[in-house]
Amino acid sequence: ILERCKPSTSTEICEPPVSNEEMVREEILRQKEMKASTASVGTQTISFGEIMDLLEETQAELKKIKATLQKKEFIPENICDDGKMKALTSFTRQEFFEWYKFLKIEKPLSLGSKRRPIDRFYMFIIKLRTGISNEFLSILFDISNSTVSRDFNYITEVIFSKLKMFPLFPNKNQVTQYMPPAFRMHFKDVRIIVDCTELQFRNQ
Repeated sequence: ILERCKPSTSTEICEPPVSNEEMVREEILRQKEMKASTASVGTQTISFGEIMDLLEETQAELKKIKATLQKKEFIPENICDDGKMKALTSFTRQEFFEWYKFLKIEKPLSLGSKRRPIDRFYMFIIKLRTGISNEFLSILFDISNSTVSRDFNYITEVIFSKLKMFPLFPNKNQVTQYMPPAFRMHFKDVRIIVDCTELQFRNQ
């Protein structure tokens, strides 16, 4: 270094020497900048991946929670035992869903309410079968007492409008054909035998 700084007749300029400390400092700064740049890009990539993973995990958890809540709801799909279904509706599971399809009441029962049509029908059948109070039904279905009353009256009208189109009684010839001999001899004009059954209900 000293040789380079000796006076000379040439036009060469003597540059001030760079100390090892400055060189080391510059190298450290350069390495830090490279690491910071690499870390910045890496962090962005990892963060995006982590966000996607968290979103997927959250969606999976939400699905599990929704499934758990649905299992706890008082809906016909959750009654897996025929004995319990018959105690509630007088129908087996298969009979209940077949009657619901047969009546074709899904469209009218979807009007005027956010509740599922089959849940409204389910509540109606339970009310007919058990005669329990509207207050108790409101607790079971987590709805207001007034909603129970309004739904029951509306569904009664809907089902009546559907059933009145079906012939409930056979014609006279069919009755006579299958009438027991004793009836044919003494009560040949009998068309209908009304079996009276006491139904307990409560006026709201």
